[in-house]
Amino acid sequence: MESVRRLESTGQEVPPQHDVLASLFDLLRDVELASIATVTPQLESHIFNSYFCYLADETLRIWILTSPESVHARCLATNTSVSMAIASTEQPWPLPKLGVQLFGHGRRVPDSEVGTPIEAYGDRYPEFPGVLSDPSSLAGLENRFFEFVMDRAKLFDEARFGAEVWIDVVF
Repeated sequence: MESVRRLESTGQEVPPQHDVLASLFDLLRDVELASIATVTPQLESHIFNSYFCYLADETLRIWILTSPESVHARCLATNTSVSMAIASTEQPWPLPKLGVQLFGHGRRVPDSEVGTPIEAYGDRYPEFPGVLSDPSSLAGLENRFFEFVMDRAKLFDEARFGAEVWIDVVF
């Protein structure tokens, strides 16, 4: 991903796009656990934590590997809206804060389309290919991939952009 559609800032100036993307990708690379919220059929929120991998090509796609019988998977079957927060839990207070909120839509990845998520998950978690009986499929695993295509983000990187400055990004 080399560009975004829109940037806004709560600070005095909007930082250069390449600085914003560098901050976002550094964070996605360095933090492996996301808190992800879905919506139940009763329109109640449901939140869970999951390891993730990502790919930023023409858009930002994030994948998790989870049980299709989980509450969050069942939520996505009826309402694709999803949000997530990614931040290191090792940030000591009151040092500069770093994190991102992401918003978009999710779906279960059909078994015929798991090639890219398998590759991305294997790149991020080198032990992952060892649990697969077939490196090109999830055969034999209970879990399946779910993909989140992110439409926008709220990035908080006080070290780069200043105290209490949120950067709104539209992909």
